[in-house]
Amino acid sequence: MKGGYRTLLRLAAAAAGIAVLVWTISRLGPRRVIQLGLEADPWWLVASLLPVLARYLIWGYKWQRMLCRDRFVSLRDTLRMLMAGCFINLTTPTAKLGGGVLRAATLHKRHGFGLSTGFGWVLADQVTNSLGGMLLFGSLAIAGGLLAPGGSVTAYVVSGSLSLLLFVAILAARPASQRAAQNPKLAAFFLRFTPARFRVPEKEGGTSAWLEPLLRPLVRQAGWSDTLMSTWSFAALCASNALTLKALGVDAPAWMVAVAVAVGYFAGNGLGPMGGIGVTEAAMTGVYLQLGIDGEVAAAGVLLHRAGYYLVGLLWGGIALLRIGRKMAIPPPQA
Repeated sequence: MKGGYRTLLRLAAAAAGIAVLVWTISRLGPRRVIQLGLEADPWWLVASLLPVLARYLIWGYKWQRMLCRDRFVSLRDTLRMLMAGCFINLTTPTAKLGGGVLRAATLHKRHGFGLSTGFGWVLADQVTNSLGGMLLFGSLAIAGGLLAPGGSVTAYVVSGSLSLLLFVAILAARPASQRAAQNPKLAAFFLRFTPARFRVPEKEGGTSAWLEPLLRPLVRQAGWSDTLMSTWSFAALCASNALTLKALGVDAPAWMVAVAVAVGYFAGNGLGPMGGIGVTEAAMTGVYLQLGIDGEVAAAGVLLHRAGYYLVGLLWGGIALLRIGRKMAIPPPQA
């Protein structure tokens, strides 16, 4: 019964996200939004798919470089795990942790990583992605806030400053996190809240030593280059949305697009485990409206961008998941 209530809660949250999006578009004029989408320049729309592909390629290369600090994993296998995980997250938006679980399980079963270490490399990848987005958003929000329409300068300077302060605070917390990860009492405390199915003994140290290998990739092995590559990966999403707006005849400043994309994707990811469908689109549209872009154009541009994002993720990710499934069914070679 408890699981049933949790499912109902997630479905209700997902329905609320969709309702927000529908309400936003209904206020703008859905017929005009659809008409703009149909009249968009198809060549610019096709061009907008290229940065989405670049986003995943940069992301995959970044994660492969991180994994190879532990042991070699090919770029092909890294991209396959990444895209399969993205497919799960796109198709089960009420449980966005599923993609990370798949990636960690594949690292464990197919590439010889300990289970805690596999989750650690997924965590390090996700955190550096967030840091890269925060760095880009904070920098452009402060710079672009000075060019924003009257009355919104302070909001963007403040939000950008807070983003950069949080970025610095997370980096500054790394030494303390490293010390905490080596504390057996802290590990034992967190172990009490760990689901039984995840309490798989590591080859060394037993279940009580799971926290240190979980945090080691992030606090000891992740570097500046990972964050910078994440920034470029996130910038590719911004470029895709800018090209989508270009297909509708709008040349939006880079800072404006980056702010809208950052707010939208952070909102969607933040509410994802509870049901973030529609949240990203509604948030992006709201930011564009506030920044002075015509409402119908903003909604059409956001929806076309997200359609391209889903198209690439679902096609590439679906094929990757099929390949992962076949490989997981084949026993790994004996050492």
